[in-house]
Amino acid sequence: MTTLHLLVPQIEHMVRYHLKSAGVKTTTLDNRGIETENGLSTLIELPECEKIFGEDLTFEIKALFCDACGPNLRNELAHGLLDDKACQTVYAVYAWWLGLKLVFNTFWNAARKIDEVGEEEGGEA
Repeated sequence: MTTLHLLVPQIEHMVRYHLKSAGVKTTTLDNRGIETENGLSTLIELPECEKIFGEDLTFEIKALFCDACGPNLRNELAHGLLDDKACQTVYAVYAWWLGLKLVFNTFWNAARKIDEVGEEEGGEA
């Protein structure tokens, strides 16, 4: 249960961070001039998501966290609709695994890039 409450907002933050880093507008300006951050369901529909995250990861995030026909974990969690049982479903485990995969792959790719740079420098000497 704790994992979902920590992980889901971080997934949303990760999506928002990468979209902003790519220069994508992640906010909406209403008629009174108040700017608000768009939620994950709105962000994941942006065409830039597939360019940034790829088609597969965009689909996974949408299906797991945003789609009303799926587990809709982000909205269920944000509105207090997840009970203890819902936090122990296969969808919750998959969300945990997806978060672990994202963190591990980022770490792995960064470590490999450092190794490759080190090998190139060693090979030139």
